[in-house]
Amino acid sequence: MKQFIHGPGSYINVTFTIPPVLLLMFAATVSALVSHAGRVSSPFDLLAADQYAAQARRAELERRLLQFNGRITKELLEPNYQLSATGPSKSRGFGGGTKKWSKNKAITLQQKHFLAEDGVVRINGALSLNACVSLREHVLKQVEITASVYSAATSPSDFAIEDYYGIEPCRPFRTDLLLSMAAPSVERALQELFHAKAGKLRDLYESLVTKDGILYEMASVVTSKGSHRQCFHPDVPYQSIAPLFVVFVALQDVTSAMGPTTFVRSGHTDAANAFFRRKGEELDSFLREANAYEACLKCGDLVIFDARVLHCGSANVEADRALFNFSFRNPLVTGDIGYKGSMRPEYTRQGITLGDLLSAVDGGIEDRSYD
Repeated sequence: MKQFIHGPGSYINVTFTIPPVLLLMFAATVSALVSHAGRVSSPFDLLAADQYAAQARRAELERRLLQFNGRITKELLEPNYQLSATGPSKSRGFGGGTKKWSKNKAITLQQKHFLAEDGVVRINGALSLNACVSLREHVLKQVEITASVYSAATSPSDFAIEDYYGIEPCRPFRTDLLLSMAAPSVERALQELFHAKAGKLRDLYESLVTKDGILYEMASVVTSKGSHRQCFHPDVPYQSIAPLFVVFVALQDVTSAMGPTTFVRSGHTDAANAFFRRKGEELDSFLREANAYEACLKCGDLVIFDARVLHCGSANVEADRALFNFSFRNPLVTGDIGYKGSMRPEYTRQGITLGDLLSAVDGGIEDRSYD
């Protein structure tokens, strides 16, 4: 994967972030917002604190709406694949247990079926424990370095935040860290996921976007204890063809207290997105009847979802949750898709395709299965 390396040690460059802040999310009045470095916040920060508090109240209302009439949010499970046929199983994408993986073509067809119907599909055991541990350590170390450097900085103008952080650089207790594909732990993770024989993501992703699909995100989403629940949202405005398929890989077990992603079943449709656009009571009524599922993933499990699907990160009240996050763009959709992916600017300029990645994986890995 040498073509993705941008100079010696580029993945350990000292970077920066606006560190997590102490935020009183449900207070009637937000009087101050202070960073962990002890700096007094600007008026912009105070306005952001008010907005976060309002979003937190709305998110809590949405959580209660999902529990209307005693309903519960179920766990998103890997599908129960029908391996005796080449067509999709009669079971739904949010169903029971699993069987031993075989007949990759049949499984891929069923995964596409579930993804088209439900907007999301879970794949268990996609990344080895060693790869997860290595990548998680790398991500958390980079987050620590950036916070330390920011704390010592004298002027924000000294840094270009867009070079290292994604769409939510100032969100309390949440870091959207842009990753270098030159980092050994990132390279290994991609090799495992897209391995020609053992990779559990390769066939499905190639069938969704072809080898012409363009890399659109390469990052890690980290939430810490104190991160509040998000409001339901799609990543992209609704469009008739899915423009983007997003992958979240759990780098540790994700419990219900660590803020797992919650998905609305079939929330990628025009009808579901119409309720989101209209807001108000119509959206509330939709959520009272919606089927929602939490992705409480085990270490190495992943979800791949249609970027149009309604979803949200739940509140994290326990410990750091790190996800490996990447996506490729559907080449059938051209022009602005209404969403800026979290990725280093140099990768945007290069226009890396899925075919490029697969060629790099095939050329730089031994022909073996992983532990």
